[in-house]
Amino acid sequence: MIEMKTCTGCGQCKPAEEFRWRTDKKRPQRYTRCDACRNAYWARRDQRKKPFRKHRRRPRIWPAVDLPENNAFNLWHGPVSREPLRWTA
Repeated sequence: MIEMKTCTGCGQCKPAEEFRWRTDKKRPQRYTRCDACRNAYWARRDQRKKPFRKHRRRPRIWPAVDLPENNAFNLWHGPVSREPLRWTA
């Protein structure tokens, strides 16, 4: 007899072979959504994420011209004057 399982995504009763095995569990079990529903979910998710990917590729508004000045010392102590120190007696 073929083992049947109900998909929580589409609500249809399908053979268990249409559900992938979960690899993140100690005991073997299958996902609650069938392969078609899982693929559709990931396709919708990728479409939602695409505008954010384009946003990351935009050029910088202010170019990093002071890159050598932006080191760990300056981030911790703040900008330091480059003028020579004047000692007063």
